[in-house]
Amino acid sequence: MMNNAMIATDETNERDLYEAVKATRSAEYNRRIAAHEAGGHAYVGRALGTNVDFVTIVPSGGYAGRCVRRGAPSSQLNLLAPTPAPTTPAPTTAQLVDICASIGAPEIGMARVKCAEEITRAMIMVTELVAGSVCERVMFPDLPALGAEHDLAEARALASTFASPAAIPAMLSYAKAEAEALIRAHLPVVNALIDALVEHGTLSGEQVDQIISGAIAAESVAAEQQRRRKWDEAVKNAVKNAAIFTAQIKE
Repeated sequence: MMNNAMIATDETNERDLYEAVKATRSAEYNRRIAAHEAGGHAYVGRALGTNVDFVTIVPSGGYAGRCVRRGAPSSQLNLLAPTPAPTTPAPTTAQLVDICASIGAPEIGMARVKCAEEITRAMIMVTELVAGSVCERVMFPDLPALGAEHDLAEARALASTFASPAAIPAMLSYAKAEAEALIRAHLPVVNALIDALVEHGTLSGEQVDQIISGAIAAESVAAEQQRRRKWDEAVKNAVKNAAIFTAQIKE
């Protein structure tokens, strides 16, 4: 078991590494990566009920950033405890493509309701995968996407497990539209996640949830304040109009 001194040393080393990485990136480029990972993958994943283990913009394994996620426990397995963190590495893009190719789309005539959960899970994963580039486009509309081709390759492969080849582009378009709708519905929340990831470099799943909860609470307060301002203005206008009407009657 790691003691507190070892944990503190690891955290210091990670901060130092991130500071070194930031020195090699422009502030805009660093924020674009954060938008892809936190605003896209992490936020949309949580919006769809997926668990986030961590999200980082510290490069590793050839990637500029990562968001490690786990789907919700299967209802079909009647699990009573949360899904444990994975003990084996996630498959590479090539491995995932091969796995999906071996599964293929449901055969014609198969009652798809029997595999409804699997189809839904695949669609959720497709939406989470395209969400990174979607968030980039929302936050930086005048700039081209950073180009996460592995995300698109994995999304296509997963879509092939429940859609006919000719329907895959439409499925990806739907996933992009859904991701954009989720992102635009809570832009302050998305920006809060991006800000935090830019500041710290890495966020745990617990930190992601805390940031989302805090930002949503702030959104609610702001919305209530706006509602009250509109109501006060309506009352003032009503009083003013009543006074004008009364004056006209007296005349």
